[in-house]
Amino acid sequence: MAVSKDVFISSSPNNRKDGIWVRFDENGNLVKGEDHRNGGWYYFDEETGAMAKGVKHISSNNGKWVYYDVVTGKMAHGEAHLNYDKEHTGWYYFDQNTGKMAHDFVYLRQHDKWVYYDKITGKMQYGEHYINDGWYYMKPVTGALAKGRTWLDAGKKWVYYDKTSSRMIHGGAILDGHHYFFDPHTGAQYNKQQIIDRLTSQARALLNQHPDCPGVLAANGGLIRPFGPCMAFVWYIFHSAGLDIFLCDGAKTGWPHHNYDWYRSRGRVSHTPHVGDIAFWKFGDAWAHDYDASHAGVVVEVNGRNVIIIDAAYGDIGIRSAYNGANYAHPYYDE
Repeated sequence: MAVSKDVFISSSPNNRKDGIWVRFDENGNLVKGEDHRNGGWYYFDEETGAMAKGVKHISSNNGKWVYYDVVTGKMAHGEAHLNYDKEHTGWYYFDQNTGKMAHDFVYLRQHDKWVYYDKITGKMQYGEHYINDGWYYMKPVTGALAKGRTWLDAGKKWVYYDKTSSRMIHGGAILDGHHYFFDPHTGAQYNKQQIIDRLTSQARALLNQHPDCPGVLAANGGLIRPFGPCMAFVWYIFHSAGLDIFLCDGAKTGWPHHNYDWYRSRGRVSHTPHVGDIAFWKFGDAWAHDYDASHAGVVVEVNGRNVIIIDAAYGDIGIRSAYNGANYAHPYYDE
């Protein structure tokens, strides 16, 4: 009688390859279900006692997928490369304690990298994937999640993955002290000219419109100036274009001098205009005598000495030649 040993039972006396491995316990009883022996976990069919091999779903721990070595039948733990059939070829991860197959993001400490295992197959993924309402990129060879600025050859674009979460960033962001804008849909990084074009196109789209710029500014937690909407309108242009971080790093104020002083203190003000600049003036308003700026607009065109702005003045939003004595603030479009 076989006792405390594994036995191969051939399905045919003349065929030593077809059959099943079974296990008998110390009393000679056929082992069925999960069994811990020889330093590892094994599983034997509840009816036939056949030793399980390959990927299998078992009921312990509220149900889990595990892998039993196709040669030894021993449950796998940690990283494992499977290639025993077409469906199960690739890298997988099995919990170090329970052997449960991973179906999510996992940090592999020994390789110092985050990777992702498919929610259905459990197989390590590569390339771009949309997961939990966000885009991620897994490097082609290692599967490591990309972090930081990354070139995607398939899309022919530069994108940026958050250095903590690895999720693709969209919209405006200040990263490592630099100002960026990433397409709200594709994540593609805009260059300086694309950012300026986006801003000026939004400014032109508002011509002859009457949005409640101060009201929107206030609803977003900004300060309202009671002497006219000019700076609230400039803020509204940046905000509606998704370019908030390019206006004083996201400041929310309708007072022109707040914004003017911010740029001047950083050496970003001159008498030389560029498209996309913020034009500031100090007029003789009674309330403005203590301030360095009392009006603002956005430069949309420069033709020699002819500077064209869009601003909120004279009761409407219009396109006009810049007023005399303007100073021009230069946002961080290229840094």
